[in-house]
Amino acid sequence: MNLDNLFDDIEAEAFFLEIKREAESKNTAEVIQVLFKAEGIPDLYLYKPVIARDYLAGFKTKSQSRILIPIAQILIIRMPTLNTEILQARSDLVELLETSLFSKEIKFSFSSEVPEIQGQLIGRKQSLVQVISENGLLMFPIQNVSMIAVEKISELL
Repeated sequence: MNLDNLFDDIEAEAFFLEIKREAESKNTAEVIQVLFKAEGIPDLYLYKPVIARDYLAGFKTKSQSRILIPIAQILIIRMPTLNTEILQARSDLVELLETSLFSKEIKFSFSSEVPEIQGQLIGRKQSLVQVISENGLLMFPIQNVSMIAVEKISELL
């Protein structure tokens, strides 16, 4: 492991620990329901949600997968109560991909007709995300992604 990767891992750990501490200290939503714009994508329940400039994040209930959903893909967010708040973060999705998730194993989901892509995020060319998968180097617009999952939470911590 080189020094740049070590510092990136430390930054990612600090980012998610800060979010976790803030969520535990505030009256934040425990579980919210997310309905997607695209047909065929089932509703999703997120535990300890966080909303950022252009994405919603949280833990997929019944697993330790960290889920990131671009706001543009969301139709409705159902809150458990009227006075429940969602923790807010200052980052945007591209910033998160380029810092905390760079070189991590990630799963990208699209509409129900397109198969998921799982691989290592290696970079970005203009608005295209670059991922090394078992099918080689793949590039796709981040706008087409309906959900991003980091299966191994240790990838973020």
